[in-house]
Amino acid sequence: MEKEALHIWPRKAFMMIALPNPDGSFTCTLFWEFKGPRSFESTKTDEDVPAILRRRIPRRGAAHVDACLKTSAIIQPDHW
Repeated sequence: MEKEALHIWPRKAFMMIALPNPDGSFTCTLFWEFKGPRSFESTKTDEDVPAILRRRIPRRGAAHVDACLKTSAIIQPDHW
């Protein structure tokens, strides 16, 4: 994955972006629905999010998702 580029994975029900950091890592942001089969509501463990993303992003992108998630925290939204 290019270390100095913005990466965007748009999908029908979600979008994930990876912003490059000076140290070569990425800050990832997941735009996802609050409710539904692939949503914050449907995830119960920290592994649920990466598992769903790996199934929805093509095989060639799976390594990129893993690299991005290694340096990102999964934070469930609270009631805003």
